[in-house]
Amino acid sequence: EEACQTDPRSAVIYANRSFTQLKAEQYEACLKDGEEALACLKQWPTARKPPKPPAQPAHLDPPFLDDPTFKHPDEQKQGEVDWLMKHGGGSWKDLPSLPPEYEWVKDAAEKSGDAWIAIRKKMPKATIDAIRRATTKLQDVLYTRNSKIVREHLIVAIEENKAGEGPSNKAIRQSEEFAEKLEVHEKERALELEKELEEARVELEDYDLDAALAATKSGMAQAGFGRNHPVERTKRRLFVKVLLRRARALEALGQKEAAAEELQRALRAEPTNEEGWTSYHRLCPKQS
Repeated sequence: EEACQTDPRSAVIYANRSFTQLKAEQYEACLKDGEEALACLKQWPTARKPPKPPAQPAHLDPPFLDDPTFKHPDEQKQGEVDWLMKHGGGSWKDLPSLPPEYEWVKDAAEKSGDAWIAIRKKMPKATIDAIRRATTKLQDVLYTRNSKIVREHLIVAIEENKAGEGPSNKAIRQSEEFAEKLEVHEKERALELEKELEEARVELEDYDLDAALAATKSGMAQAGFGRNHPVERTKRRLFVKVLLRRARALEALGQKEAAAEELQRALRAEPTNEEGWTSYHRLCPKQS
């Protein structure tokens, strides 16, 4: 019982338990386990059509996140400088306001002591390192291509950005857009998977185990493993064993016709089975 719960799709476990039930004269349980074993056998590997090759859509390649601590020389705007304006005369209180990324400092190039120049602020090394670490972490998270993980980490990244030690606003926008693409893809993949599962279910329902394991196959060329393939031989042997045990249980219950039908199924798959012929001759002497 424990083995069946551990691996409920194992035909071998059900077949073995069916034999145990037969020995214990638990014939109804034997028939039930035999039926389960045959149902599991239908799901054994069968060569049908090749699986779809794994494909990673190009639009799911993570973007290269913006790094505010570095600007490539080729991306430098023409004429852009690190200083904004100069101011001569007056004290600190007389200086005009500046954009947040600039600050006033003394102009060392001027001899007068009241000359000022507005230059671009330089981040401390500790802040630069913190921003780069946070940006790298966010970049690594994007490579998981898991929208849930990306969304969870974006909450952290936004808080780091507010503290001035996280990914830039642009990097966060890039990550949010990528997360949206992942979510769309995951929905599409879920629909595809649902369709594939339905196709597999229909294929399993239409699969004729008796015909697939018959010694002589008629009709058009059959797909799947050859008759002498190890998988097919093992499958056929187990199929025949289960049917023989079911036949013995049915015979013990007085259902001779049903037992004879199970024996016929076994003999179609394995015409040289001596145990099957012996039992069949005993049940159907007139047809011997």
